[in-house]
Amino acid sequence: MRSITFFALVAVLFLSTGLECKDPYGNDDDSDDDDGDDTAGDDDGGGDNDGGSDDDDSGIDDDEGAGDSNWQDPPSDEMMVWQEAVAYCKNLIFNGQDDWRLPTISELRSLIRGCDATELAGSCGVRDECTAIDCWDVSCNGCENGQGPALGGAYWPYGMSGEVESYWSSSPVAGYDYVWFVNFTDGRVEYLGSVYGYNYARCIRSPVD
Repeated sequence: MRSITFFALVAVLFLSTGLECKDPYGNDDDSDDDDGDDTAGDDDGGGDNDGGSDDDDSGIDDDEGAGDSNWQDPPSDEMMVWQEAVAYCKNLIFNGQDDWRLPTISELRSLIRGCDATELAGSCGVRDECTAIDCWDVSCNGCENGQGPALGGAYWPYGMSGEVESYWSSSPVAGYDYVWFVNFTDGRVEYLGSVYGYNYARCIRSPVD
């Protein structure tokens, strides 16, 4: 009986002190406050931050390097020849939209992250304004395999999903039956035969105002 009385007294003393529970990580207040700063999480419990790359909860990414364009995310789950990739994007209905297309080589390069030479402003000469074979140089070979900033070492924006592999552009090599592509395993810009080569497709669209 005395032990019960003793513990009851201790409990009353503890509650009367008004001590606060401290965050085990040293934060004194809720990091997800309602002052508009969602850097520590969303007030609504969702996964999108106000300053994030997703334009909604559909997984479509807005990428500044491609203007106001939207990217299909996740992309195709199968590799295909170039003509199939063109048709795949043309016929794609995703997030309620049906005006998707295969990106140009400059648009596709705008997704490259962590490989300076092949990012859109890099020294690799292959871009929409220069699609001939002699626009390619050794700097287009990319960077170290699997060392990009995204999951799996991908050389694309953090948070983007898909197989870390090669993706078709819509840009043929001028004068040849080849098409430019980007390998996001190493950030490499290269070309491949449009009939016998297989790559993935990540479609793009430009929203209509």
